[in-house]
This record gives sequence, C-alpha cells and structure tokens, in this order.
Amino acid sequence: MVDDQDILRVLIIEDSLNEAETYVSTLRGGGHAVRAKQVKSPDELQAALAEHQYEMAICSSPLNGCRVEDAITVIARSEKDIPLVAIVERPTQDALIEALRAGARDAIPKGQNEHLRLVVDRELEDLKARRALRDMQQRYREAERRSRALLDTARDAITYVIDGMHIRANDAYLKLFGFTDPEEIEGMPLMDMIAPDDHPKLKQFLRGLPELNKGSQRLEVLGQRIDGKTFPITLVFSPAVVDEEECFQVVIPAQTAASAPTQSDNQELEDKIKILSDRDLLTGLYNRQYFIEELELKVAEVLSGNAQLALLLIAIDSFDTIVDRVGIAASDMVVVDMADLLNENLDETQTLARFSDQIFAVLTHYKTPDDMQQLADALRKKVEDHVSEVGGHAINPTASIGITLVSENAASAQEVLRRAHQCCDQARADGGNRTQLYTPSTVEQAIESSGDVMSKVVKSALEKDAFTLLYQPISSLRGEQHEYYEVYVHLSDDKGNEIPTKPLLAAAERHGIMPQIDRWVAERALEKLAEEHAKGKKVHFFLNLSESTLADEDYLPRLAGRLKDYRLSGEYLVIEVKEPAASANIQGLKLLIKGLKALRSRLALAQFGSGLNSLNFLKHVPASFVKIDRALMVNLPTNKESQDAVADIARTAHELGMECIAEFVEDAGSLPLLWQSDVDYIQGYFLQEPSEELTFDFSGESF
Repeated sequence: MVDDQDILRVLIIEDSLNEAETYVSTLRGGGHAVRAKQVKSPDELQAALAEHQYEMAICSSPLNGCRVEDAITVIARSEKDIPLVAIVERPTQDALIEALRAGARDAIPKGQNEHLRLVVDRELEDLKARRALRDMQQRYREAERRSRALLDTARDAITYVIDGMHIRANDAYLKLFGFTDPEEIEGMPLMDMIAPDDHPKLKQFLRGLPELNKGSQRLEVLGQRIDGKTFPITLVFSPAVVDEEECFQVVIPAQTAASAPTQSDNQELEDKIKILSDRDLLTGLYNRQYFIEELELKVAEVLSGNAQLALLLIAIDSFDTIVDRVGIAASDMVVVDMADLLNENLDETQTLARFSDQIFAVLTHYKTPDDMQQLADALRKKVEDHVSEVGGHAINPTASIGITLVSENAASAQEVLRRAHQCCDQARADGGNRTQLYTPSTVEQAIESSGDVMSKVVKSALEKDAFTLLYQPISSLRGEQHEYYEVYVHLSDDKGNEIPTKPLLAAAERHGIMPQIDRWVAERALEKLAEEHAKGKKVHFFLNLSESTLADEDYLPRLAGRLKDYRLSGEYLVIEVKEPAASANIQGLKLLIKGLKALRSRLALAQFGSGLNSLNFLKHVPASFVKIDRALMVNLPTNKESQDAVADIARTAHELGMECIAEFVEDAGSLPLLWQSDVDYIQGYFLQEPSEELTFDFSGESF
C-alpha cells in the first residue's frame, strides 16, 4: 500500500545535477521512495520551503551558491523541522566540526554514500519520533480542551482538588455554592463548602484519599453556600490528573443537589455575557482567552500540514509613560485607537485580539518568513505615523513587534506565545519601535544508527532456495488483452512470517548479493513462464534488475542460455530497471539495451519521475515502457502537482513511442485521472495484490 508517509521528500542543495542524482540514487538504494528538489542558492531554498514540506536536506560544502551555514539559517527561519546532512568535499577534522557547529545533524565525507544512507535512515527515525511526540502532545492538549468543554457544560457540579484545595470547577459547581467567578474558589479549601458540623467527617475522609487510587468513594455531607444556607449533598471522589498533576475529581451528581437553594439569575444578562465572552469590552476585539483557544486549534492545523501560520505580538512602547501623562481613563482611548488602527490594516482572514493591557496579538497565514517581516514593518510604520488625540494631549505612540512562526518546532500554543513574547521583549529592550523575528537554536545531534542485520538472512535464503516468487498483474486501461505480470521475490521466516522486502533487498544490494538474487529470480521465472506457455497462455513477465546486476556482464548471456533451454522467445520478457539505477550506470544501461535488442526483449524504466531531470533523460533511453514513480501516485486525486507530472510523463512517453504504466494504484478514485492523462496500464492492489498464482482475468472490459 502506498501512503504519503512512505514518501521521502528531500532537498538537494548542490550545484551539480550529476552529484544530486547520485544522492537520490543512494537514498533509493536504501529502499526510500524519493521525491527530490535540487536548489542552488538560499533564495531557491527559501522558495522551495515555502512551496512544500520536506523531511530531509542534503547540502554539499563548500558550495558557491549556498553554504551549509546559509542553508541552516534559511531552514531555521522557515521554522521547519528538517534535518540537514552536510557533504564535505575536503573532510579534514576542522571542516567536519565546522559543519556540525553550523547546525548540520551530521557531516559526511564526499563519496561515502553508504555512510550517507545510514545517517539519513537514522535522521528519519528521529524525525518520525519527534513528529509522533508533537502529535501526541497535540492530541493530549486537544483531549484536555474537549474535557474542559464537557466539564463546563456538565449538569453535575464538578471540581478538582489537590491537598484539599480547589484548582478548577465548572459552572454548575460555582452556581451550586453561590459563586460567579472561578477565580473566587481557586486555592480555597474544599472544607469551606461544607457545613461546620460535618468538618470532622470530611477531615477523616480526606486522610484516606491516598488509598482511593483504585476507584471512587462517596461521602454524604451538608454543603454550605457563601450565604450560609446549607443543603444535603453527595461527594463522589475519583483519582484524576490535571495539568500533569495528580489530584482528585469531586462530583456532586445533579440529583443529589436538587434541594440546594437557587439564585435569582438575570437570564437576559447571562445571555449577553455569554455572547460577549470571547470579546474584549473596551476595544471590541477578541479577548485573550478566545485567542489562546483559537491558537491551540491552529497549532493542530499546522502540525497536520494544512496551514502555515505566524503570530505577531504588538506592544505599545512606554505605555506607563503614557498613563502617567494622560491618566488611566485617557490611556484607554489610546488602546482603543490602536485597536481600530490595527483592525483597519488587517483583513478578515487575520485574527486580531487584545492580549493584555497594551499588547495585541495577530494570527495570520504566510508564505515565507519575509512576508511576516513585511507585514510587521508595515504595521509598525502605521503606528509610528498615527497620532491619538486624548484628554487634550497629542499622543504619538510607537510599537515593538515580536514575530514567530507556528511550526513543527513550536508544537504548542504556550511555546508559540513564549517565543513571540521573547521577541517582543527583545525589541523593546533594543529601544522599541522595531520588529524582531524569532530564530530557533540548533537542535542537538541524535544517536548513531544501528548496523545492518539482514545480510546473513539473504545469504542463508539463497543457500536453502528459500525464496518464492509472487506475481502482480498489469492491466490495460485501453482494452488491450496482453497478459502482463510483474515478478516479485518473497521470503518468509521459519514460522511463516513474512520478512519485509524493502530492507531485505536493500541489504542484499549493499552487500553485493543482488546479482545472485536476480539470477535466481530469472531462473525460477523462466521455469514458470515455460509452464504457462505450455498451457497455451501467452504470459509476459516483467523482471526487476538491480543496479549492481546492471553492471554484471554475465547476466544477459545466462538469460539467453536459459531462454534457449526452455524454448522461450525473449519477446515475452520485459527487463525492468529503476530510473535512478539507469541514470547512475549509463555504460551498463547501453550494454543492457544492446543485449535486449538481440533477445527481442524489451526495457521498462521503473520509478520514473523520481529523478531531477527525468523527462530529458527519457529522450535518450529507447525503453518500451515507463512506470510512473509511486511517489506521484500518493493522494493523486487531490494533488494537482502530481496530476500535472503524471500527464507530462504520459505525453512525453507517447511522443517517444513508449507506453505508460501507473504503479501502486490502490483505489478507483485515481482511474479517471489516469485515463484523462492517457496512461496505458495500471498496476497495484486495486487490481490484485501479488500472488503465487497467475489467476487474474485479463479478458474483462477496459476500465
């Protein structure tokens, strides 16, 4: 199954296209589905970061256009959690240390591709762990937010206590005892809510609370309102955790509090208060509580990759001086003028709030950090040019603005606010009337990656003839009746559990064993092909050829000999080579093409579109089939960029007389787009998962 999380999106910061392709090929060889972007300057890097999300960056050093420290700075400003690995051309100890000090997660001598692959694997695991942690933290905060919302609307009176003191209570609890503001009871003893005659009873009960960690306990007492009136209640104590602190939840079921005296409430006033609960009464802007709740929701959007947001904190400079000059009442008018000014210069997509006395907060979308800097500078200039006429005084305020991006590296509302406050304070400390963009510090290096564990498994399987073959159909979208199957190799352990294929073959490639596996696959596949042809089935097989086998001069002669032994025509074989392997071994590719022509066999370029210059490369390779890279199939119905790329590949392939195959088709949703893009064949779990038997019915109508 193809999943968006399986795609490795990597930035290659490198002048040479050939070197960049080498890095892509190395990562491909490690079993990654790569979508790469080559950039050559800080500006190109910044533009790429604004367009897409990436998991990895590889930067050559030295580089005329973009040094490691330049790349680190741009990535840091983008507030993206993207590990950068430096490739050092002259790997002296000083050069390696310099790259690490600049902020690279690791520094690797140029040409050590296996080292690069291992480091990338390690960094991806670390990135995955960091993202999982941020996701769980966000889920936890969301669960707490939902819990608080449910708490506030519950009919039962509920409070939380630590060491016998209130820390939180819902509206029902407050009304039950005659309070209107939750701050009134924070830190107040629970004992104060109980009639004095029942204090000894409650004290004895509270002493036993540490033993209540396995369930809840009930206590019947007389409650006492702030007006002194008493009423019978039942307290239900249960262990709980609030803000990561152990405490007890105390519930007073609604039916047990039915006899409590009620307040004469002004319903109309309560309704108005509820409507205005998210607004600041002085300015009419959103208030602090609403803004923080909105920020928490927006952080979740950013973590899911659905938004790019920034926070601006705008503080009126020297506000105490203004208060001293015009008085408290008149200074409020300065605040109102500032609110109106900011509101006039922002649009409806931007959330503006009064965050505290003289501080405003803005939550806004952005494309690049420079966009935020420009917005902050424009607002600062508007404030500087504004004059407030209050109390017979002409007040010309200035503002300090702190800017931070809501990002993967700031995975909570509290952290975003902390960063913005830090920048705002710094701007004021530097004299005010200025802006300050938050720049994060370098992250510590991660642990070293583990060694390879699959090589012995592969060697043992070859010795014991333990591999099996699986076959997956490739079916026409245009009604053609060719019976095409791709051949896969499969291995299970002694207990019948499947061993993951990607790391298995990656280990074999690294240890030079793939030519042996490819020869084994060819031998067994030809045997199966001969059986099918003996039954009258004109089946065609697509056989995968690894990069190391591409350089094996004995492979084709062996294949020709076995075709002769089985009395098979080479026209029923398609040899499949991955684009990265083909582009990295042009000489071997030329020899393969020449040999296949002699055998009347055909060539398929797989993982096509993964290179940095794929369409141009295709013009120089006489392939019969082009198999679209699986990275382009992820979320195809909703990804316009992938749709355009698929259409371009199919169009170019047809212009060159080739046929186009879309692999990893998982559902019917992609079929209309593939048809419209003139793709010829499809392959994937939508048709059939790989099977030991050739059972697919190719005689059905086209899709």
